[in-house]
Amino acid sequence: MNAPNIFAHVDKTREDMHGYQDTAHEFQMDNPFSQLWIDVGMGKCCVSITTIGELLNRGPDVLMGEGPILVIGPVRVIMATWTEELREWKQGAWIEYNIIRAEPDDEECKAAYQYAYQMFKKRKQGYDFLDSGTKLATRLARRYRRWFMENRRREIARDIKPLNLINIEKVAWLVRFWQAEAKARRGKWPYRVVFIDESSKFKEHNTERFKTLKLIRNRLDRLHHLTASPAPEDFMNLFAPTWLLDKGERLGSNVTAYRERYFSQDLYTRKWKIRPGGEEAVSKKISDITLVMKAEDHRDDVGHKEWVPLKRKIILPDKLRDVYDKFQKQFIMEFDGHEIEALNSAVLVNKLLQLTSGAMYDNDRQVVPIHNQKIDELRELKEELQGEPLLVGYWFQSSLNRLRKAFPKASVMDKTGKVIAPWNNGEIDMLFIHPGSAAHGLNMQKGPGHDVAWFELCWSRELYEQLIGRLARQGQKKVVRAHHLLVSNSVDTMMYKALQDKGAGQDRLIEYVLRFRLEMERKMAA
Repeated sequence: MNAPNIFAHVDKTREDMHGYQDTAHEFQMDNPFSQLWIDVGMGKCCVSITTIGELLNRGPDVLMGEGPILVIGPVRVIMATWTEELREWKQGAWIEYNIIRAEPDDEECKAAYQYAYQMFKKRKQGYDFLDSGTKLATRLARRYRRWFMENRRREIARDIKPLNLINIEKVAWLVRFWQAEAKARRGKWPYRVVFIDESSKFKEHNTERFKTLKLIRNRLDRLHHLTASPAPEDFMNLFAPTWLLDKGERLGSNVTAYRERYFSQDLYTRKWKIRPGGEEAVSKKISDITLVMKAEDHRDDVGHKEWVPLKRKIILPDKLRDVYDKFQKQFIMEFDGHEIEALNSAVLVNKLLQLTSGAMYDNDRQVVPIHNQKIDELRELKEELQGEPLLVGYWFQSSLNRLRKAFPKASVMDKTGKVIAPWNNGEIDMLFIHPGSAAHGLNMQKGPGHDVAWFELCWSRELYEQLIGRLARQGQKKVVRAHHLLVSNSVDTMMYKALQDKGAGQDRLIEYVLRFRLEMERKMAA
């Protein structure tokens, strides 16, 4: 039997990295405790994968090198971005990795729940004391699932790989787990190298995640922070991440001393405000361990001089993936008591686009909620931008209704353009806009906003370019970033390809969908 080709999905090699990415990689290698403040979309993940690959290749153990290595990040970044980037880059495709995660939506955990539910629901010898009703069975099955998940998570954690990934919310659990292992003399904290993706999530010094990571700081040989927005509004947020890097060498051993040295407190509001000259003093203190890179400083290197297309990949859970695949193949689906049918390929494309967005119109024109994957991804993007304005393009009215509910403080583009002045003045944090009704003739480049997110794409290349062009036009001082929220292996990715290829809109897209369906059918028949 032939060994699998680990480079089958590789699209890029070291030669494909930009010059600034090579610079960032060298900075990480030369500075064991350091941080990259690098703009969204400039490839901090591929930079770090290159560093990880080099670290794992060093030392007596050719597979471990300076490992094992731990990557901490938001759950969606860990599950989608890092796994996809590892597959795409040659320097990462060979690395064996482990995701330390066990949650209710995992297939194994769902199977454990169903097993326990059926067992507790049955009345048979040995279980006569149980109520045959579903409430007690549900309660006991949930308890069993919690036990199963905890043991499964421990099992995964003990199976140490060269690269190990965990979401931020479970960092405290991981530290406590290895403390218990050390106490029982079964092992101790194994990760000598740690990367924190979106390190701004460790900005609070009084959180459990910071306190627990602080406990194992002395066991680290390397710690690398990655973020696009370290302290956009408050320099107070720099203390905790910096302490993790240098144990108080630069900004002080505790937050009280840091406040007293660089801040003053308003006696009425009790809020702390950095003193005149404080920003320069703090920046100088941390400059030796910090590399800052802005997209506008690398216009020729990041790609298009006016705007940069960025893909944010979303992986549907297995259950939703099955729903999508069956609907694409059969043109009909039933979900939550609703029947949804596509009469032809053109209607199918529209329905699939609704499905990836999270809500569909059934045969009676009623909106059927399906999932919130894209809304969750939009929240993640908004948090990464740390207060910078975001323009969001949508296509369906049902999507706008869901977006307004999820982001109640956001504004919506009106017919007369009354929101343009507040947008340019930086008074609007998030603005929803439909490309078909408000893409042309709006000058929205005069304010701080330079990010546009496509919640769902439109058919027309012209409307697509025009909407991005509201920000990417003469007078814009920064590189505009176009974030595309794309469900992997779906109509989203095909639509994106059609738009990037400057195709003929919907006809080209239908061609893509039909081609994809034929490929799927051939694979199923093989």
